[in-house]
Amino acid sequence: MQPVELSFYIFFLFVVSAGLLLFSPFTFEMVVLPGQRVLSVAWVFLKCDYDSLQKTGTARIGFLKVPFKGKKVIPVKRKKPKARRKKKVPAAVLFTHRETLPKLLRESILALVRILGSLNLKQANVEIVYGNEDPAATGMLYGLYSTLPRSLLPANLRFELSPDFEEETFRSSMDLEIQCRLYRLIWIMLLFLWAIPRIQTIKLLRDLKRR
Repeated sequence: MQPVELSFYIFFLFVVSAGLLLFSPFTFEMVVLPGQRVLSVAWVFLKCDYDSLQKTGTARIGFLKVPFKGKKVIPVKRKKPKARRKKKVPAAVLFTHRETLPKLLRESILALVRILGSLNLKQANVEIVYGNEDPAATGMLYGLYSTLPRSLLPANLRFELSPDFEEETFRSSMDLEIQCRLYRLIWIMLLFLWAIPRIQTIKLLRDLKRR
């Protein structure tokens, strides 16, 4: 194989890999259970599961499985620190950057709306177990819930309400799955950086840091 052909194949593989990473959807899945909180990220041939309470996780790259473990947090009794006064932003800084702040706030809100619009909610499961001191009140609330038509909820959203007549309790669990594509997030960030007054924003951050 000649060097020209080899370089062409390497470039071709690079373009294909970059296209897969940019345009393939990556999935965030968060599972919140009593005593457990797991976040899973799946993207092309990469998948990562992490339990934020146990500080353990597993990364899968193709057929390779790599377990990892975070640092254990040892609870230590510490004295409560004295409440510190929050530093207020001087009015002089706000007045100096009175033209930059509205533009920055407007573009930040617009970027947040675009990011939320780029997310695709694949599935959401919410389960709640509740109980009141009075079993009659628990039954009345569950009866009211039973009369609501399930057609009001979107097809990808499942909500379950279960009564507990034995004790007063409130337990919830959630399974959330969201999809997004990387090129959309990159495009939104580029639009945001292009629209904001960059030099004035840097000056604003410097002034706030000095204060």
